[in-house]
Amino acid sequence: MKKKLLKIFAIIFCATLFLTGCATVSDVKDNNGDKIYFAEPVYFEGQVAKVGDYLYYGNGYGDITTDAFNYSNEKEYAYLSRVNLSELTFEEDVLDKNYKNTTPQEVERVNGDKVVGYANQEMYAFGEYLYFTSANEHKTNTMLNDYTRISLFRVKFNGDGLEELGTFTYSETSSISLQQGSDGKYYFVVVCPTEVEESEEREDGEEQESKTFDIYSLRVGDKCGKVEKLVGEVNTAVVADKTSQMRNVVYTYATESERLPNAVSAVDFATGDIVSYDSAKDNAVTLVGREGDIVFYSYANEIYYKNVSNVGIFSATDNSRFYSAPSISNVEKMGNGYIFVGTSSLMYKSSLTATPEKLASTSEYSDILFADGDYVYLSNDSSIMKVSVYDKEIENIVEGMTIISGECGYVDNNIYFYAQLGALVDEDGNEVTNEEEKDLTYYMYQTDKMGNIQLLGKVK
Repeated sequence: MKKKLLKIFAIIFCATLFLTGCATVSDVKDNNGDKIYFAEPVYFEGQVAKVGDYLYYGNGYGDITTDAFNYSNEKEYAYLSRVNLSELTFEEDVLDKNYKNTTPQEVERVNGDKVVGYANQEMYAFGEYLYFTSANEHKTNTMLNDYTRISLFRVKFNGDGLEELGTFTYSETSSISLQQGSDGKYYFVVVCPTEVEESEEREDGEEQESKTFDIYSLRVGDKCGKVEKLVGEVNTAVVADKTSQMRNVVYTYATESERLPNAVSAVDFATGDIVSYDSAKDNAVTLVGREGDIVFYSYANEIYYKNVSNVGIFSATDNSRFYSAPSISNVEKMGNGYIFVGTSSLMYKSSLTATPEKLASTSEYSDILFADGDYVYLSNDSSIMKVSVYDKEIENIVEGMTIISGECGYVDNNIYFYAQLGALVDEDGNEVTNEEEKDLTYYMYQTDKMGNIQLLGKVK
């Protein structure tokens, strides 16, 4: 009888664990002792999220673009971690001068099942969950890996309740963001290459590159909805941001008319309602950026802008010309003005109608990280730098490291980036790294704007 009771209790205990999940780390609480809850989503430039005193991040960086990429191997170091930034401590025998390249003792593994640190990483804090993207693990119909796709997950801040929400095709021109809809609820909005038919899949398992895009939405919150396809086979698309009054995706699509090669419409990503705009009759409109309700587009080898809260025509007028070039990219609001990449240069305009000014040549940097205050933050494979929109001077923040350019997070004036380990030194300042055993993994680092760096990734 006693053994039967023990078995019953064991079954009940296991069932309880199954239903409630198994927390890997402690809850994050506020000053009142309550679990932290985000009423609105917060975005931290992609690679990290800050919850209370804890920073969540991918411990290391996995490169999905290499043939050697193996999901099982990469997740051994590119897993989801967190660290309490308010109390970083180190082993007693670590020299002060080696702190910056030594893992703090407080680093915790939140989830080791998913590759979190990688090129297509986006991370948000919302409700009691961390939402993040990961390289797709679903195999193709021919049982091959397709790591170009992304999967969207969420997990509670204590590691409970890991849940996959959807998987999407992805490319350099794709976008995914978490936005408030016209109904007040929150949606992931995804613009990604159109799915190809199974017959178009090549023997190597990779799909033919699609020339059009599909637009999806996914409602999230305490309870999540299902992935909804809003519009298919569009040519270009730009998504509302947190400052937009029009909670929609503006897009162009091909028509059968010779005089109207493409048309412009917008879809409300909460309701699915579509509004049509008039477009130019003789040249195709290509959308190249959006900030708030200002949409930038290419038409007849010039760049123009339009406020899409007004249902007017997308065409060429002198008072809506923004820049003289066939195309621009990386448009971003900066104060009352805008930064963007023009013809081989990073440009700045103090207003829509101001004269464009050159900030940097594209040969001086590889990637734009973000804009903050009067500065644009940039990176290449060895440094992080900033350039002022006033004096146009480029100032190095981090230099002499081997960095994954373009991948970052930004919280409380600290920049988070992936780099290879810096060398440790002995008491005399001599390097003690053994070149034959050098760890070439890229780990998460933190730096303030003065260049004071600190390793956060847990080394192998």
